[in-house]
Amino acid sequence: MNDLVTLKSQANPIKWAMNDGQTYDFLFSDKQGKPYCLTTPNRWWKAYNQELVNQGKLKTTMTFHKIRATALSMFANDLNLPIEVVQKIAGHTDTQVTQRYYIKNDNSKMMALGKQLSFA
Repeated sequence: MNDLVTLKSQANPIKWAMNDGQTYDFLFSDKQGKPYCLTTPNRWWKAYNQELVNQGKLKTTMTFHKIRATALSMFANDLNLPIEVVQKIAGHTDTQVTQRYYIKNDNSKMMALGKQLSFA
């Protein structure tokens, strides 16, 4: 913990005054510490994805929304995390939203469960 305090005290982050009167330090900046435009990382992401598609490494470009949706679906359906946990990870206030968009109604799982429960 002392190492972290020491590092923080030695750091000299560049703060930028924005139109709202607040100062910020930015995650993405150039070598001089000047912040990139907020759309710059998104442009990089799109260009990289398109390059992967052109090389045949991806079938279609991936968006952050697709990645999020895939992860939440995997948590709910493949890892069988409780709906309340997936809801919390997603930041949803309503469980119905999580169920509607991320829970598959997979009859094969219900059939398998029914076979496990049957005594015949």
